[in-house]
Amino acid sequence: MQGTTALLHRCAQLQRRLGYLQFHNNLLGQGRKKTGRVMAKIKLRNSMSRKVEDFVPIDPHNIRLYLCGPTVYDRAHLGNARPAIVFDVLYRLLCHEYGKDHVTYVRNFTDVDDKINAKAAQTGRSIAEITDETIGWYHEDMDALGILRPTHEPRATQYIPQMIAMIEGLIEKGHAYAAEGHVLFSVASYPDYGRLSGRTVDDMIAGARVEVAPYKRDAMDFVLWKPSDADTPGWDSPWGYGRPGWHIECSAMSHELLGAHFDIHGGGNDLMFPHHENEIAQSCCAHKVAGFANIWLHNEMLQVEGKKMSKSLGNTVAPQAVIDQYGADILRLWVAQSDYTADLRIGPEILKNVADSYRRLRNTMRFMLGSLGDITAADHTEAADMPELERFILHRLAELDQIVREGYRTYDFQGVFQSLFNFATTDLSAFYFDIRKDALYCDGDTLERRAARTVLQHLFDRLTTWLAPILTFTMEEVWLERNKDPEASVHLVDFPETPTAWHDPELAAKWAMIRRARRVVTAALEVQRRDKVIGASLEAAPVIHVAQAQMRAALQSVPFEDLVITSAVTLTDAVAPLDAFALPEIEGIAVVFAKATGEKCARCWKILPDVGSHSHAHVCGRCDSALS
Repeated sequence: MQGTTALLHRCAQLQRRLGYLQFHNNLLGQGRKKTGRVMAKIKLRNSMSRKVEDFVPIDPHNIRLYLCGPTVYDRAHLGNARPAIVFDVLYRLLCHEYGKDHVTYVRNFTDVDDKINAKAAQTGRSIAEITDETIGWYHEDMDALGILRPTHEPRATQYIPQMIAMIEGLIEKGHAYAAEGHVLFSVASYPDYGRLSGRTVDDMIAGARVEVAPYKRDAMDFVLWKPSDADTPGWDSPWGYGRPGWHIECSAMSHELLGAHFDIHGGGNDLMFPHHENEIAQSCCAHKVAGFANIWLHNEMLQVEGKKMSKSLGNTVAPQAVIDQYGADILRLWVAQSDYTADLRIGPEILKNVADSYRRLRNTMRFMLGSLGDITAADHTEAADMPELERFILHRLAELDQIVREGYRTYDFQGVFQSLFNFATTDLSAFYFDIRKDALYCDGDTLERRAARTVLQHLFDRLTTWLAPILTFTMEEVWLERNKDPEASVHLVDFPETPTAWHDPELAAKWAMIRRARRVVTAALEVQRRDKVIGASLEAAPVIHVAQAQMRAALQSVPFEDLVITSAVTLTDAVAPLDAFALPEIEGIAVVFAKATGEKCARCWKILPDVGSHSHAHVCGRCDSALS
């Protein structure tokens, strides 16, 4: 498989060929075939109600969401990247469920701010030069993370007339007043102030750094417009030459691009008060018949050594620094592994652990690619004709199909990834692949090999599409390894429909019992490996004492020696000797170690009595048949 750098290069080439906007339209599923399935409810945690609620769009044909974007005076840091990634997954989910053409996503740039003014004064550069450069950096960093561009990315300076008009309307309605070149919003005029943050006005005065100025009627009143001097950016207004306050810009831009009442508003938890609280007050007072945003989504902060990551504290980490060391999908995975409403921590050890999880998942995908390289239609096997082991894996896929769909619809991509990661590492790499690699590598045209390759294809189709919203680059890379069409993309493919017939709880219960027995045997063999009695499990032929008739029947019904990767096993109902190996948490099964007898097959490495007695020298009967 290609490295991350090569994949980024490939994506850049594709962007140049199609044009940037067309490229991202394609990734959002333009032209994707829909299956006609009934749409399930998306569930979101609403900060306003403090509950998980069904997402009920105002208009299913016009889904609208707004995310507070960065103030553009310096490079983005990982704290800026977290809400962008969180909303990127939501944007993909909404486009998947409702169609790209029915979703409008706005993320603004604050390009008029005192921090920008200070940087211009410090560096001698123009404000336009600083903001253009910083927006360019932001796009580079977010594109490198696989974050799709929103429908609109308005700059505050492009909407000054709309801000002035909104302020005039608030003054006319008695919600704002002019004083000494300033215009301030009267918090007392809006009785619901504090509903989002859950604070009273008295609490907010006590807990906030409130500027007490002589031109304010009340300490909590906030600035809508303020005067500018000759060295500060400004615009002519009814209150003199000046510039807008911070909060009014988002209200004016969201109203212009999404209307007075839209579906979702989001941002970091640090914006809940005062920014979002002020947005609600001024917007609801300006447009009294509307309700502003129906659902509020807030991600928690990024912590570095117990402190919020911020430019003002000087503890930021640039996304590109992590991308250069680990790759873009490590950052997406780092965000996806946590609940977006909980504090997220960063540090070298944390990133190392995320990279290890990514490596293990990537190895799972690599195994599938290697085993599917020459698969043909002749390998296809119907589920009903497969061995039980394959049908058990299909049952697990049926369970996961429900978990993944429900997880994305409840905006629980942490749960989605953990379920898929545990499946890939525990059910596949440590169990199914470990058992079936012998058949895949050594068998001829057997049912086991054909069925295994068919299951691998089902696994590939689902894991790549299920993980694509989180690991956008890696799943694209994996997909392109098997689909050589240069116009192909995993982001153009819907989740495969999983047959309900694959769901088999009775079979799953049986295999849960078999796996418990396997766990005891593999633990017993590990003791022999540790003591250097054997080097590999194929050197063993253990005697397994099984007290329970149901478990014994289950083990006798399958090739259990293949499941525990030994050359042979003996199953018995005899009482186990006192020195037999057992695990206290798994009752009724004990193992007595015995070495395999015979010669080692030169092809499959099993030690069997019949090796050397067939037409091909030094092989067992199964390998002789495969070679023939």
